Amino acid sequence: MEGTEHYSVLRDLDYYSDPTHGQATDDITFQESNKLQRENTKHTLDLYVPGEIRKAYRGVKRCHRTPVVIFVHGGGWRRGDKRAWRHYLTVNDTNLLVALLLRFFNLHCNVGQALARQGIACAVINYPLSQPSFPLLLLERCTSMICSSILVAAIVFPLWLMIHTLNNVTANVEVAFYAANQYSHITGVLMLLALTQIIRYMIVLPSSKHSLQHKAHIFVGTLILVIAGVLFITTMDRFSFEHRIMISSSVIVMSSEMASLCQYYSTHSPAQHPQQAEAVASAITWIKNYGEASGLYNPDWLFVMGHSAGGHLVSLVTIDSHYLCDTEYAHADIKGVITISGVYNLENLATRFLKTLYLVPTFGNNPQTWKQASPQRMVTSVKNRTVPPFLVISAEKDLHLRPEAETFVATLDKCGIECDYVMIPGTNHFSVMCQFGKQNILSLDEIVQRFIYKIITADISEQNS
Repeated sequence: MEGTEHYSVLRDLDYYSDPTHGQATDDITFQESNKLQRENTKHTLDLYVPGEIRKAYRGVKRCHRTPVVIFVHGGGWRRGDKRAWRHYLTVNDTNLLVALLLRFFNLHCNVGQALARQGIACAVINYPLSQPSFPLLLLERCTSMICSSILVAAIVFPLWLMIHTLNNVTANVEVAFYAANQYSHITGVLMLLALTQIIRYMIVLPSSKHSLQHKAHIFVGTLILVIAGVLFITTMDRFSFEHRIMISSSVIVMSSEMASLCQYYSTHSPAQHPQQAEAVASAITWIKNYGEASGLYNPDWLFVMGHSAGGHLVSLVTIDSHYLCDTEYAHADIKGVITISGVYNLENLATRFLKTLYLVPTFGNNPQTWKQASPQRMVTSVKNRTVPPFLVISAEKDLHLRPEAETFVATLDKCGIECDYVMIPGTNHFSVMCQFGKQNILSLDEIVQRFIYKIITADISEQNS
């Protein structure tokens, strides 16, 4: 359990487990200790709760004044994590540069933290991810390797330059650069890539939760280094020092990437529609039951929120009746829906590039499936059923998603569904999520807070009338 005086965090709660298990008294065990094999399941969430959790248990059966929000991250249905940076430090995709940037901006932890400071509990969830085609996967992994190498070069080269000049007091920067150019550029690039691969491998190693997988990872990594070392030594008589460096570096790069790919395919279970929507529905059910059992928040004041692909999933689960009908709860249990730069019409992704990148890996090639999985299409078929109010938020510079959001809002209005629309100026598809917790004139968490408490106030007034 983590936290500050403003909020507490319960990490890695399994929303496919029994929500009433381990809910003991003041000696709070919870389920955050049950972290076995989380790397592959993706059926976990982090729960951010206002204040101190232990105080919530003492003398209070239920915190009646605390609403709860379920947040679903984006990532094109095939990337992402409840702590965004962690996705890029796993065997799924090891991109050191992107991981550093996401860690700096604290995505998506900033959502839970900002709402908890506003007095709103927030569950930031994972869900199973889809898998791209093999050529696209190779392209992404090459991109990740290049980005990681840029970061490693930005750190290593200045250090090398400083050490070289310090060891040669009379040398200047020009001499250092001359020394660096003694080998060909190809050799330098291969050495950099090999160093990057070793660093990536060492970083991914601690994330291997399975004992067998962990041992296999160590064995393969050691084997690759041994083979590279043997080749370097045994080829002394045949090749120059530079050529031996090139051969050993190439072996490290290619072998480690092949081993990483094999591990990815052996541990990753790709999800396709409707598995992700069903996972969101399961998280909603779990959060309702967990609130009843723990008393940490009021499960009757439950809201769902998502960004990008997450916005699509929360909209679809709310509008399409059968997802929650398969659980013990119904759409009336959701008080409101908040979507941020969401995808509402999958047919807009049917261009050659976006179709290959996002649409087909998750939703297949059938256009009928795309229609049935599009909130824009499904909302027009809503009859004699109450759909909760929507807050649709879009970034100012969001390519086709901003007009798509405006069309979705118009459709909601036409169907008689209550809807608010907000455009965040000066933001794009990614920077809009950085607005949570920012001390702006009107931050994103304050917009969400106003929407939530407007609905709660109306609900209380209706109950009292």
